[in-house]
Amino acid sequence: MTTHEPWCQVWIERKGLPCDCGYDQYLGAKMPSSEEMQQFADKLVNDITWMTGAVNASSDILSELQRAVEKHGFDKTPMNPDMDRRDAFIILSEEVGEVARALTYDGVNRHKLEEELIQVAAMSVAMLIGIRGKANVQSD
Repeated sequence: MTTHEPWCQVWIERKGLPCDCGYDQYLGAKMPSSEEMQQFADKLVNDITWMTGAVNASSDILSELQRAVEKHGFDKTPMNPDMDRRDAFIILSEEVGEVARALTYDGVNRHKLEEELIQVAAMSVAMLIGIRGKANVQSD
């Protein structure tokens, strides 16, 4: 029994259509048109672009978490499982306020807005880490 080439398995899984490795031609299956192949290629490029953006954003968030710990110390960040959750929320809210400020005064500065959104994401993640850390400490 003939098997598909490794690359054509992607085509089969994503489109549910046969590939052009020859195996499906042997079975008499309909091959994708050039237009279908181009659409598939465009979709792959879009997916790769999106994934690259997600990886870059994640890296920015982790860098911001590290910067916050270096600047304020672990105990004064929402990652600290012993920090009162209301205090952690105040820190997060302050960052959200800076996003609002970036959107309302003197037009939108994309760079400043991105910085503030990264800080909101970082403090949200920090708060989640602190909550989960507290749960782990309490369950021990």
